[in-house]
Amino acid sequence: MVRSLCCVAVLALVGLAGCSGGSGDGHSGDRGTVVGTITVDGAAVPKGCLVLFTGKEKGYTATGIVEEEGKYKLVYNDKRGMPAIEYLIQIAPPVEAISEQTSQSSDPTEMARRMNLSKVAKQPAVKGQFAAKYNSTTTSQLRWMVTAGENTVDLKLDK
Repeated sequence: MVRSLCCVAVLALVGLAGCSGGSGDGHSGDRGTVVGTITVDGAAVPKGCLVLFTGKEKGYTATGIVEEEGKYKLVYNDKRGMPAIEYLIQIAPPVEAISEQTSQSSDPTEMARRMNLSKVAKQPAVKGQFAAKYNSTTTSQLRWMVTAGENTVDLKLDK
């Protein structure tokens, strides 16, 4: 009888823990997804450009790689989406030497580390692409408040 009660108590605690709504990143609020298009003077940025959204107050990071026609989709390490908070945005030119392991399905934090965006941010802008100020969250002046659900974030850059 005591053993049965212990089993019931353990199962009840496990069930309650599963209902807490918490996640591995510690965010318990709303979540969203982000897609969009990036253009410079009305023309799509080159395929392979890198997009990084970093939480303004917390280190949440979502990344994306620009595809055809300047379109991108951010990836976050929680399938429910990224926390609905304000993000700082940086965009880097294509990096030719990204390993084959870096893909759109990679963990975004690991992807950002492999891309080593701090080095990319110091590179001059490539002629015909966007201004170098977009290579860093501190100089890009790009911000976005992600809201619950689907977000379309179209970015229009200067040369």
